[in-house]
Amino acid sequence: MTLSEYQEHVSKTYRGESYDRLVASLAEELGEIAQVIKGIRNEGFTPRLEAALILELGDLIRYAVMLAVRAQIPIDEIITSNTKKIEARYPKCFRTDVHNQKQEIADIVTN
Repeated sequence: MTLSEYQEHVSKTYRGESYDRLVASLAEELGEIAQVIKGIRNEGFTPRLEAALILELGDLIRYAVMLAVRAQIPIDEIITSNTKKIEARYPKCFRTDVHNQKQEIADIVTN
């Protein structure tokens, strides 16, 4: 499924929710992800918690895309814009002349 196909899929369940409701839903899903992460910290990365994380991340993404539907912004445009922003912010992460960049990237992202 392409991003635009997914956005079309999401738009079928959009019922005119307000921006406030969509943002509240995003916050709620983020809280549910935090609970799963708490479980991962306590129990380790179990198959049950992995499945829960997959479901909750999916819900978070769905509400984010629903917000894009509400704003009538194509998800492809959002992804392209974000990609350009991140590449400009962390250009060393996207260099092709460095073979082993793990430490360099970690240093860039954490600073």
